[in-house]
Amino acid sequence: WQTGFHHTVLSDCREYFNASKNWLSEHTLYCGDATIYPRDPQLYTRRPLLYPLILAGVAGITPNDTTGYILLLLLQNALSIFNIIIAYKLLLCLLPNFQVRWWHILLLPPSQYVYANLMMTEVLLQTILISISYLLFKAYSTKQVPNYLLLSLLLLLSVLLKPVMMIVVWVSVIIAILLFIKYKQVKPLLLVIPALVVLYISAWNKQQTGLFQYSSMPTFNLLHYNSYAVNEHVYGLAFADQQEDSIIAHTKAMSYPIRDSAWAAESKKTILAHLPAYAYLHLKGCLQMCIDPGRTDIASFFNIHDDTHFLRLSNRFDAKPIVSFLKNNAPLAFVLALVVVINILKSCWLVVFVFSKKTSLISKSVFILPVLYIILLTGPLGASRFMLPIALHVCIVCLICIEYRKQNKTILSPLHIHYH
Repeated sequence: WQTGFHHTVLSDCREYFNASKNWLSEHTLYCGDATIYPRDPQLYTRRPLLYPLILAGVAGITPNDTTGYILLLLLQNALSIFNIIIAYKLLLCLLPNFQVRWWHILLLPPSQYVYANLMMTEVLLQTILISISYLLFKAYSTKQVPNYLLLSLLLLLSVLLKPVMMIVVWVSVIIAILLFIKYKQVKPLLLVIPALVVLYISAWNKQQTGLFQYSSMPTFNLLHYNSYAVNEHVYGLAFADQQEDSIIAHTKAMSYPIRDSAWAAESKKTILAHLPAYAYLHLKGCLQMCIDPGRTDIASFFNIHDDTHFLRLSNRFDAKPIVSFLKNNAPLAFVLALVVVINILKSCWLVVFVFSKKTSLISKSVFILPVLYIILLTGPLGASRFMLPIALHVCIVCLICIEYRKQNKTILSPLHIHYH
């Protein structure tokens, strides 16, 4: 369906394609058009290594681009199904008698199907995160030592896929050191490997850009999304555009390290000057991320070409244009309304799970920490796309709550009893 409408490639995808192509031709991850000069140094480090390598590998074993696209989409769909199976196995660890019902499929967000058929990294990150949760919970429930080598590999893959996982990498270093000190065992130190790789890549990037930096994406987001959103909220759209253009123009002639520092400094200055406004936007983004039915995802699925316009309207709560848009797209309106209701219910179950005093610490750690981490770090950018990597964690929590509610038992107390 999506392939027929040519909705398998988004603007982000083209950067991954460029990085893949340039890796094959010149061994750089430059994600812009390599034929256009002068090159923007920021584009050397915007996209991490893993997905361009996957694209390059697919290109190397297929005779043409079309075959490569199909193979990659088949792989991602297979991973999506694999993720659901792992989530099911994880659920069985908690509910041995759990039985799948037809309506359980409604708990899966539309993005689960849409992004399996897009040239994007969300499904792969979901594979990594659900696998990490499964390994940790399985080790805990069987009272065995976790497979530190496999955990280290998964952590490494996650940060090679998404820079957002950087904080987890550094936290894992602290955990590794603490475990080494406590148990006098070398195996936990394997968790340091991802951090060492990050440092190596940062040093490699410095040779190309002059800046010791793993990814330019955080600075890019600060200027074009975080501080831009604050300026738009406080002063209006025209001022936000003017301020962004002014910063870019004033720093254009600077060397890349100085420019990157200037972008970050100006963006942080704007945010700190309007901290209450930013806090509001961050909280709004977090809540929006939990409830968002997938505005651009579903619109794209229904072959509605002005889907990004709809996203902007809904972000600004522009009521009249939103109503007009939905009136002209009745099937989209119905699906969006249904998914919004389901997402609100899922969010309620998340809250119940988090604040239940009888929820075991390991359950909260395995299921809730990944969800909170992704939501809080995404902040003002909140949308269903960014929720997908932890969507199955949310589904597991909801099914646990629903099953025990159905059995008229104290919510979540069996978790506490079974493992303590």
